[in-house]
Amino acid sequence: GTRLIIKHARKKKAEEETEGLLKFIQKNRSKRPQQGISLKVLEKQMKTIEKQNTSVEERRIFNEAMQYYFEKQYEMAIDRFLRIVDINPETASACWMLAHIASNRGDFEEAIAWAERSIKIDSLLKEPYYTLSTIYMARGELDRAMERIKKALYIDQEFILGHFVMGSIFRLMRFSSEAEKCFQKVKNLVSSKATDEVIFETEFLAVGILIKSLESKA
Repeated sequence: GTRLIIKHARKKKAEEETEGLLKFIQKNRSKRPQQGISLKVLEKQMKTIEKQNTSVEERRIFNEAMQYYFEKQYEMAIDRFLRIVDINPETASACWMLAHIASNRGDFEEAIAWAERSIKIDSLLKEPYYTLSTIYMARGELDRAMERIKKALYIDQEFILGHFVMGSIFRLMRFSSEAEKCFQKVKNLVSSKATDEVIFETEFLAVGILIKSLESKA
């Protein structure tokens, strides 16, 4: 009886902390990006899609899709990303953006399917692993969440939001010292950056916001 009560209490706390982290990311991704940020995001995304053997037409449609995404016209964005996938099923970035939008809406099964498809096309794209990790966190599947975020960090060891998510997973697992190492890594990586610099473009998450969150965890 006592063990079941303790187990239930721990599960409830883990769910509350996971919900808090996801609300934090959701809250700060919902702000309309500044035009300068939008252009930087688009430029980076376009460079990525150009590497994926895409045609001029695909890049034009991708540009349109991202503009709709910035304007929060998600149905229009989804329509354009689906067009790209119809033209070229091997476009990993379009698949990931479909996963990203679905995840933001809470359509986790659809998000998982698109993220896994993106990874199958390009296993070195870190973003789908991040998306999967946050989904599994929301479901309380912490081992699976950790496995995915580790893969993202293997691809990019300076993925700031990746270290932040890993630290949050360690906290949920009650590994306090490991969590603190991850949060310290985040602090080290952001120390030389301006507080308004965006660290994960499609989330529009700025350094200053992340620092405030770390301070609340101290």
